[in-house]
Amino acid sequence: MPLFSKIPVANPDGYLFSWQTDRFWKKTRSISALNTTLGNPQCRGVDLNRNFAFGWGKSEESDYESSDVCHRSFGGGKPFSERESTALAKFMFNNRKQIKIYITLQNYGQAVLTPYAAKPVLSKDHRSHVLAGSIAARAMHKVHGEGYELGTFAEALYLAGGTSIDWAYEVAKIKYSFQFQLRDRGSWGFLLPRSRIIPAAAEFYAGVTEMAHFVHLSEMDYENIDKVW
Repeated sequence: MPLFSKIPVANPDGYLFSWQTDRFWKKTRSISALNTTLGNPQCRGVDLNRNFAFGWGKSEESDYESSDVCHRSFGGGKPFSERESTALAKFMFNNRKQIKIYITLQNYGQAVLTPYAAKPVLSKDHRSHVLAGSIAARAMHKVHGEGYELGTFAEALYLAGGTSIDWAYEVAKIKYSFQFQLRDRGSWGFLLPRSRIIPAAAEFYAGVTEMAHFVHLSEMDYENIDKVW
């Protein structure tokens, strides 16, 4: 039976700030030489999912990736400028031989996303990603009838450098790296009602459990990967 390592909150300071001050805060709360002289409170911190050292800073300026320190998607002055992204990367890299699947959770959008985010191309393991991702999406749909899209990050969302799934896949060599976009499709967005949180969690649990079983079986019988499920 596959084992799971869970990191409930990779950005504890930012999470606390979102509870106490700004409900929509997504960055860290770090102060650096880039933002110490700026009085704007929006200029603190870095978007951790733009701070990993793969494709960092290579995408065009947009609402989803920015070199502006005051932007909510600011990727930092350099890759791994943040303690949080560095700690997560070290954990993944040091345990890369044991980690079979890496999943980062976001909302909203209801999608199972595969590499790449930083470039509009398919990975060499795209076939395996589609098989595992479709199994997860199908299992999630069975729980409450909610549909989950499957696609590459760049295809389904937008181009973005410095994401954790690209780094996990390319650098840590974790073959099955995914980003799950949980509920909903946009009606509530980031303000998902409390009553819908547990149903969303149940969908994710079903998806990740079925995916883990598939990956476990496929690792044992890779040549017949199409037949193990």
